[in-house]
Amino acid sequence: MDPGTLADQQNLFVGELLAAEPQLEKTTSWVRKMQNLLCRKSEDNLRLLLKEGRDTLLSRLVPALERDAAAIRASLVTSWTTSPVEGQISRLKMIKRTMFGRAGFELLRARVLPIS
Repeated sequence: MDPGTLADQQNLFVGELLAAEPQLEKTTSWVRKMQNLLCRKSEDNLRLLLKEGRDTLLSRLVPALERDAAAIRASLVTSWTTSPVEGQISRLKMIKRTMFGRAGFELLRARVLPIS
């Protein structure tokens, strides 16, 4: 939550939440740091950031991130992505689900592949 994008009433509510739960401020700060690391491919030290995450409300997420640390590091240094492929897989699954029980592979193929 960026305080600059919130309305006055929302800022008051967020302030009350942070006052009621001190760990929430630490957690939101950590999430912002993770967002900066992943979205901006910053030079922050991933190992230190994950260690810091153990003291937040999201501490149960940290072991999974540590298991995937090599993949996270690779995403920070490489320029390629599998997003287009993942998008096509999601599209194919959606088409298949909408046809559930209606036809087999031939109809699915006809709906997915362009007509030439």
